[in-house]
Amino acid sequence: MNEKKQTVSGNIHESLCVALILALLGGFLDAYTFILKNGVFANAQTGNLILLSVSLFNGEYGRVPQYLLPIVFFSFGILLSEYIKETPLIGQNTKKIRIVLLFKAAVLIVIGFTSSRTNPLFTTCTVSFLAAVQVGIFNKMEGSAVATTMITGNLKSSMQCLYAFFCKKDKRAGKVFVQYIAVIVFFGIGAGIGAFLTRTFLDNSIYFCLIFIFAAYSVISLRAA
Repeated sequence: MNEKKQTVSGNIHESLCVALILALLGGFLDAYTFILKNGVFANAQTGNLILLSVSLFNGEYGRVPQYLLPIVFFSFGILLSEYIKETPLIGQNTKKIRIVLLFKAAVLIVIGFTSSRTNPLFTTCTVSFLAAVQVGIFNKMEGSAVATTMITGNLKSSMQCLYAFFCKKDKRAGKVFVQYIAVIVFFGIGAGIGAFLTRTFLDNSIYFCLIFIFAAYSVISLRAA
């Protein structure tokens, strides 16, 4: 019985509920940085790479850092997420997840205090770093690969599941398709909420992200109890 409980609690962060909450957070932060921080994406590094390439070929070399540095910081965030998953120094899986969420909350509070007084690139790079940690740690949804900071991979996977449901009569694929669509929709809702609150509260809007983090932390803690 104890072994079963440990297995369930160890994977509690892979629940659909947590994925939906973090998708809201991912959409919110992308809207926040895009609106306030010179049209740079914090999560979607594909978009930044495109803008970087366009700037280079147009000879706009002064704009290169604002697109290149978020990519670099995102890369460092992925490296950190891999270290967190592998290291035994910070406890078992559920404890690691809680620490990651608390770390993210603390950094977002720092961003809230400094965002209006620092270079926009600093904020974007910091959010990119956090987004990478999120996508690296929370990369499963009830056993299926998922991303809560972007939708391209989720869209591909959802259509593959839809094909398997209709053409191969795979009932589980139908369920997973609905889950992927839900994550995509919640990401869009998060972006909409982020856009509205960012235009209303400007830099202070980032504090609303703490609500999503608290919700995810609460879900994981309650189910692990």
